[in-house]
Amino acid sequence: MEIIADPVLPPLPADEYEALKASIRERGVLVPILVVADRQVAEGEERLRAFIVDGHERYRACRELKIPPAPLRVLDPTTPVRRRELSIRLNAERRHLSKPDRDRLLEEYIKAAPHKSTREVADACKVSQSKAARAKARLLADESIPSVPTLGRNGKVYKKPTSVGVESLKGARDAAGLLAKLGDQAPEGNQSIRKIRKAEYRAGRIAEADGPLARLPADIQILLNDFRLLEKHTGDLTGKVDLLFCDPPWVEEYRHLLPEFGAMAGRLLKPGGVLLTYTMQSAVPAFLDAITPHLSYQWLMAAVNFDARPKEGRITQNHGQSKIGNGYVIQGWRPLLLFSKGPLKTPRQVNDLVFNTAKEKRLHPKGWQQPLPEARHFVERLSRPGDLIVDLFAGVGTSALAVALAGQGRRFIGCDVDEACVKLATDRVAGGLADASPMAG
Repeated sequence: MEIIADPVLPPLPADEYEALKASIRERGVLVPILVVADRQVAEGEERLRAFIVDGHERYRACRELKIPPAPLRVLDPTTPVRRRELSIRLNAERRHLSKPDRDRLLEEYIKAAPHKSTREVADACKVSQSKAARAKARLLADESIPSVPTLGRNGKVYKKPTSVGVESLKGARDAAGLLAKLGDQAPEGNQSIRKIRKAEYRAGRIAEADGPLARLPADIQILLNDFRLLEKHTGDLTGKVDLLFCDPPWVEEYRHLLPEFGAMAGRLLKPGGVLLTYTMQSAVPAFLDAITPHLSYQWLMAAVNFDARPKEGRITQNHGQSKIGNGYVIQGWRPLLLFSKGPLKTPRQVNDLVFNTAKEKRLHPKGWQQPLPEARHFVERLSRPGDLIVDLFAGVGTSALAVALAGQGRRFIGCDVDEACVKLATDRVAGGLADASPMAG
């Protein structure tokens, strides 16, 4: 069984660690190392793993002393998010933390459990309720966590009333109209008018997803299922895919899917096949760790956001902010990682810097959508006529439509777990809804 360390805090100071190590050398491990069991079955083989929840320093000392890391206490399998939540709670209770470490732990706990009430967060992290409330408000404001209903200790869900700050009577009328349309779908808590407009637009996209599926061309398939179950619908695709063009969820909540994504990509691609995947800057190491055991890393591409194009030698607008530590980074581009199965030989020259020349109508209910022109750019340069292109996270069908527009006998298979997205993607491809605007790159 493989034991995996996933610490939520930096290592102990050297003097404290050496004291712990000396104690273990003399008396052994007195407090059991707490682990969570995890079982996976891949290609008919069972794999057992244990993730350390509490006892990373004890485990490290045992390895350095070359003694068995025992005793252990094994917990039932749980989700990575719940596992991290438990690890943070135990560290907050047992370790003497500096103020920066406790602040970091507080933010990590809120990110792992955004549904927890302020009181529960404060109790778990050993801070005041006011400090927990300020931290949660800060993370909500910069969109580091989603706005979700609060789950109280009694198991009931409590939705905070929505409040929209405006500067004029017209703004008040607009906000009132939007909130009336949204009803119970309005995001809770303090919101800007911009966020309320986005919520209303996305609610409309979901409503449009009602009704029968449109008919697609025979060479375009968009399926409603988990990517890991794709071949139950398509048959075995091992070694049959020419191009995997994917945009997996980047956020921490979904990163446990990356190892299976990487393994599946390596299996599906034919020799010489290519994987091009979107990611985010902070997730690049996780993507590389998950994919390079199966495919060869080749290149980093950059898709520059429409509102971050240089003007008079400088970037004047930002696409959004990403929080790193206690600061912010203005994000002006999105990275794409290029991998291949064996040596890379692209059908055509491909630009590694692509500019979007226009904003697009957002269709995805959560706003997760990439521009069509850049998708078509990559499809046409990384695949040949007649090739099979697969997207394991099809969303609202940007890659599917790019393949349909590229034509020349190219075939497409995509899947998504969101029923509304599958319906929107199908309608979008069938009706040719996207604006194939020109690109400079």
